[in-house]
Amino acid sequence: MRNAMRKDPAPSPGGDPWIVVSHLIAGVALYGFGGWLLDQWLGTTYVVGIGIVFGAALGIYLTIVRMSRTESGKRAGMTDKQEERQENQ
Repeated sequence: MRNAMRKDPAPSPGGDPWIVVSHLIAGVALYGFGGWLLDQWLGTTYVVGIGIVFGAALGIYLTIVRMSRTESGKRAGMTDKQEERQENQ
């Protein structure tokens, strides 16, 4: 009866497609806004474009890093803590 009341463990965040969307939106918004602020301060018009492209690239990079770390742990059947211990040894 106790086993029936246990909740399933939370799904791994690596497989959630919203993580990809959130990394991209956050990167573009944050660095685009920073570029816009620099444009206002410097009197230029191109830094916002650089910020948007850099933010999108950073969002894609963070997504790839997170997905590859999660997938490597899944393949080996390890939890995140077990994977960290193995990396530290």
